[in-house]
Amino acid sequence: MPSTAASWKATSEAQWRDSPRTVEYYFRDLLSSFFKGSERWQQLNPLRLPLRTWQLSWELTSESTLDPLSSKAPLAFNGIELFRTAYMRLLPNFNPDRGFFLGESHSGGTRNGYLRRSRYLTIAILYAAHALSIPVRLGVELIARTYIPFWSIEHSLCSFDCATLLNIWLKGLVITVHTNGMDGLKKSEKWLLSILTDIIKETSFAQALGDVEGEASRSEQMSKTVVHLWARIFSGAHVYEIDNVVKARFDRLAGLSQD
Repeated sequence: MPSTAASWKATSEAQWRDSPRTVEYYFRDLLSSFFKGSERWQQLNPLRLPLRTWQLSWELTSESTLDPLSSKAPLAFNGIELFRTAYMRLLPNFNPDRGFFLGESHSGGTRNGYLRRSRYLTIAILYAAHALSIPVRLGVELIARTYIPFWSIEHSLCSFDCATLLNIWLKGLVITVHTNGMDGLKKSEKWLLSILTDIIKETSFAQALGDVEGEASRSEQMSKTVVHLWARIFSGAHVYEIDNVVKARFDRLAGLSQD
């Protein structure tokens, strides 16, 4: 991050000068440092390398936090949303449909309905699940009805990508389970399913999972539920105009999941 949160929150020169100082770098030098690594890693992961470097740097920063209510937010907290978005967009088969977001198509949010199973996908799904767990932990109804100061444009755009990714991934699991049963799922996929199940059980949508029988049907219901859950989170009034756009797309995506 460019500096500490205290520097950005300072309301006077005196406060700014008294805030903790960080080592200052030229932007070009700092950007270049993100791409330094082994030649083999650069060949295999030319864009994941800077993300991994940023992640390690973020974890070592004293102000890094995943708590939206922390006094160290929102700089560090918003940064992780940008990281999630970048990581998801690097998935080779995840292509969010810009036309759907602009209201120009009815594709269901993506131009490709298939996600190639890989450890990178597993990590991306984990990030998406964690993004959903934050408003659930704070209270879906509270988020829906109350202005939350930590919510930013980054959160809104990242939320839509997370919902779309989870929806597509869960639909893919439905096909796998229908064909090969639960034995067709990897251990990591079963683990992620349990995480999402626990998240949903903390909401008013928990009953929806209890009303279905069979693992394939449960995964299919979960694919619908995560979209409806995000739609509910965005159902209230928002400060940013982009939130109204995101809300409309969530409503549309939720409607498509019912078809």
